[in-house]
Parts: sequence; C-alpha cells; structure tokens
Amino acid sequence: MKTIYIDTETTGLDPELHDIWQLSGIIEIDGKVMQEFDCKIRPVNFASITDEALRVGGVTVENLEAFPPAQHVFNWFEGLLGEFVDPYDRRDKFTFYGFNAPFDDAMLRAWFKKCGCPYYGSYFWWPVVDVAGLAHTKLMKIGKRQTMPNFKLGTVAEALGITPEGELHNALTDIRLTRAIKIKLEEL
Repeated sequence: MKTIYIDTETTGLDPELHDIWQLSGIIEIDGKVMQEFDCKIRPVNFASITDEALRVGGVTVENLEAFPPAQHVFNWFEGLLGEFVDPYDRRDKFTFYGFNAPFDDAMLRAWFKKCGCPYYGSYFWWPVVDVAGLAHTKLMKIGKRQTMPNFKLGTVAEALGITPEGELHNALTDIRLTRAIKIKLEEL
C-alpha cells in the first residue's frame, strides 16, 4: 500500500483565500518509510494572510517572503509524487493520512489549482483518512476520550503516551506525531 502522511501550515483557514506556507510529509510504501519531506513555500496571495495564522505558525510576513516561490515548490512536489505514483494509472495512488485530514486535503487541492494543476485526484485516493477520527473512536472505546480537555494533536498524543519531537504547529513535527499516533492506534 502506498501511504502519504501530509500536514500543512497555512496563512488562514479558507482554502480559496489562504495559502500553504509549509508542506511536510512522510511517504510510506508497504509500511516502510521511503521519504520524508519538509518544504517552506512563499504564499501565492499575500493579501489574505491572517494575524492568527502567523502567530500560530511562529512566522512573519518577512519570513514568508523569503521562502521559495509556490510554483517552484509545486514542480518539485509533483515530481516527488511521480517517483512513487504513476498519475496515468487509475489504480496507482497514495492513501492520504493526516490529523484533521479534510483540512489539509482541501488546502492541498486548492494549492494544486493555484499552481495550474487540475490533476490532484491522479495522485491521491479519496476519501482521505483522518487520524483524529481514528483516535476518537479508539479513545472512546478505552474510556480516555471522555476525560480529555480537548482533541488537539498534542493532547491526543499525550493521551496515548507519545511525546512530540519538536514544537507543535511545525508541519514536520506534526506529521511525525500524526504517524506515531496512527501506529500506536493500530497497536491498541
């Protein structure tokens, strides 16, 4: 099975208005990690950056301006995907995992369009797999969900005895933690 774990950091919450500024992921084939990636990206639209997104991500507009252009990163990313998936074979795609995966899926879909590529579905199966949903179900069954103060990534990891390696709201840290949560859930 071809699996890709993806996390994004963005300039806001609306995929049509806001952009990805960090894209991180882990590519796994039949359970073996093949590649990890972490890209910083200059947003396509600077007019819609929210102050909240900058605060949460710990970046400034000046930081974002210094990142590589979106089209440059997109070309690299599409090439990376093509190393593992044949976009012309309808049976060859990644299963997309994320924590709150529908958000990252929507942001990535919009980014593909903004970069001029209408072929998002050539690389990823739908629907995406939301690790938060998987965790909710498992944690309810074992009686932990009911006692949790929230269901943020760090809180879920803590409930499962997993310690993050790095600061949360860094897409690379978050995606490593998401993968660790999924693996832990499979063990329970």
